[in-house]
Amino acid sequence: MRRKTRHDRYIVRVTAVWVAVVMACIVEIFFYTWCSVQCTRFRYEIGRQEKTTEKLEAEKKELRIEMAMLKSPARIMGIARDRLGMVVPKTDQVIIVP
Repeated sequence: MRRKTRHDRYIVRVTAVWVAVVMACIVEIFFYTWCSVQCTRFRYEIGRQEKTTEKLEAEKKELRIEMAMLKSPARIMGIARDRLGMVVPKTDQVIIVP
């Protein structure tokens, strides 16, 4: 059996260091790729959420306009007059309760 020489141990150490460096590089590449994929996925999600927000803002605006139209005093008086048969009381029909 051959005894390990100083040179053999040096070769083993250098090889171990190179393997460690290569493994570290591979891990770094995988980590970078994973981060890149996650960033892209989050950008798409943010885009979808922004579109949803825009749609909801537009719907909110439309609902506010509809609410203003429904609250219109002229509209309410028209419904009271036409559908319910109500009229504005004359001055002699008003009774003030103390």
